[in-house]
Amino acid sequence: MPFAVNMKHPAESCPLFNNNVRKKLKEMLGKREDVWDRANKHGVHVMSAWTSVIDHLVFYVVEASSQEAVE
Repeated sequence: MPFAVNMKHPAESCPLFNNNVRKKLKEMLGKREDVWDRANKHGVHVMSAWTSVIDHLVFYVVEASSQEAVE
């Protein structure tokens, strides 16, 4: 069953404006496949991911058996 996961962050913690957050984001993006593999182990398949930079929003579309698996 598909789920939309929508996340928002404040401008103060945006990677565009916060060097510490930018560094952590770059590290995480380098490990993206590992993160998605861990999600698969929990029965969550990441179908799509994108951001709205201006609005500080991150969107994922995932497929999972339940909302609990997504959470």
